[in-house]
Amino acid sequence: MINSSTSLPLPDCHSDTDRPDAQPHSPEAGAPRLTQPLRFVILHHTGHGDEHWDLMLEYADSLLTWQLEREPPSLAALPIPAKRIGNHRKLYLDYEGPVSGGRGTVRRVDDGSLVWLSIEPSRFEFVLHGKRLTGRFALTVLPQTPLPNGGRGQRKGIVQCTVNPKNVHWVLAVTGSAKSPA
Repeated sequence: MINSSTSLPLPDCHSDTDRPDAQPHSPEAGAPRLTQPLRFVILHHTGHGDEHWDLMLEYADSLLTWQLEREPPSLAALPIPAKRIGNHRKLYLDYEGPVSGGRGTVRRVDDGSLVWLSIEPSRFEFVLHGKRLTGRFALTVLPQTPLPNGGRGQRKGIVQCTVNPKNVHWVLAVTGSAKSPA
């Protein structure tokens, strides 16, 4: 487990950089301090595959990203099933519109600040302060879901998602006090 005095390791998940229009991630940039305020965004993604919402959490020089099965309009909608996908470029923190390569369109539904609390192979815990969601949250691998290779093959404590096995199921849930605007 990582505490607030430890720098986070760089995740090993770069599928978004495999496209020709993507900028490579720079490990030299280092990882953020847990207590440093960062940013998050939730984008509604339509026109490519099933409609979903991308939760993107700033981490070093990229965005850790999960696809949410439904919109988190308020805390009443939680928990929400999620799927870990490849890291995305930080430009998505401010972008709305068509996605390159005919991959649909994204529209921002929430954004704000983020503070990491802990990162473990099967649990990412953080505080969000957004327009819709504010409070302490966690993305957790469901207990009945085995980690790839029994949890082996991890790089610096982060589950690699370069393979992104379909049998790993995550859930976004409230872990402490939280509120949503009225």
